[in-house]
Amino acid sequence: MSLVVKKITSSTVDVPVQVPGELKSGSLPATWKLHEWEEYRKIAEALKKGEMDDEELVNKELVDIDVVLQEEWREDEGGAPEGLKVVKREKIEGEEGYIVVTERSLGFAEAKELVMSTTYIRRPLIMSWFAAQEGRNQAAAKN
Repeated sequence: MSLVVKKITSSTVDVPVQVPGELKSGSLPATWKLHEWEEYRKIAEALKKGEMDDEELVNKELVDIDVVLQEEWREDEGGAPEGLKVVKREKIEGEEGYIVVTERSLGFAEAKELVMSTTYIRRPLIMSWFAAQEGRNQAAAKN
């Protein structure tokens, strides 16, 4: 059986993230542009030499990233804005109020900004560009 080579322009990889204070690590999917060997080496060398920085790489190469932001709101201070998905509501010990935890999916620009300003996500995201170029796809969903 022979190998069929296809022209692929992008690849989605899982970015492993260890959130400080959390026992389990998580991941987020990032889709990157793919390049032929010569262009890949040129970009990798530019990164190594400092001729290209992380922001430039992300702005030129990142196609999509899926980020869900979780936020906490105090019900006694107005609570969560309408329309957000409430994932948890719990009583505040020793007080009358509740804490409401919400989740919302971020748009591409907002997600990119958040990820690049979050230290424990930024480096794994940059490293995932190399994983995408080297053919490491997103992990298959578990049944």
